[in-house]
Amino acid sequence: MKKIEKKTIDSKNKLLLKEGSPDLKKYKLAKIVRRDNSPFFNSIMRVGSTLKNSELDFDSRMFLHVVLDGDIYYCEDDLKRLEKIMLQKEKEDAKFLNNYFEKLIKDCSEYLEWSKKEKDFADSGKVFKEFTKRSLRIMSHLWPCAAPEAWILNQIETELSKKIDSKKNFEELRKDLIILTSPTKFSDMNLKKVDILSGMKLKDVYKKYVWTSDQSLTLEYESFSNFKKNICY
Repeated sequence: MKKIEKKTIDSKNKLLLKEGSPDLKKYKLAKIVRRDNSPFFNSIMRVGSTLKNSELDFDSRMFLHVVLDGDIYYCEDDLKRLEKIMLQKEKEDAKFLNNYFEKLIKDCSEYLEWSKKEKDFADSGKVFKEFTKRSLRIMSHLWPCAAPEAWILNQIETELSKKIDSKKNFEELRKDLIILTSPTKFSDMNLKKVDILSGMKLKDVYKKYVWTSDQSLTLEYESFSNFKKNICY
């Protein structure tokens, strides 16, 4: 008997959703990272990146996001399509990418500030619903921030090579490229190292940054004994 494939319509986003797994042989997949995320977080990532963000003036959706035994893959054609959309926007408006990244920073900052606020967990259902809503929304930024990366790096290298001869001064070019593409602020991981080197008590450092040890997003924090052992090495 031929298997009948059930289909449902997401009227809000006008997507045709198929129940079951897609035929991955039809797509050119590229591995982006290996990370053991929780099933809930995987769902947030996969669903959030397919939802349309009404506050963006371009289609930021990525429809295929595959997680196989901790390996996370994206569809190269989807990423190229998104890159093409964003570069066309940049061609029409030279401030487009700058404005988008400002929007990205603003949304992430607001999401972080909301997470820090004291909440009434007597109504845990309401808090969870709001958390899910905000998490799905922030995931609309998951791929747009990565799509134009190669183009931006190429532009920086092109402009830099006009001022520095790569054949004669390759090391200078490489050094300047690293400076121009490095973060302007320390991450929490780097701040943890700064606090350790500044002489802060290890217990205080551990309490302050214990959440950074959960890189897999499964709420499995590193023990203090392991933290001390890793510091010594």
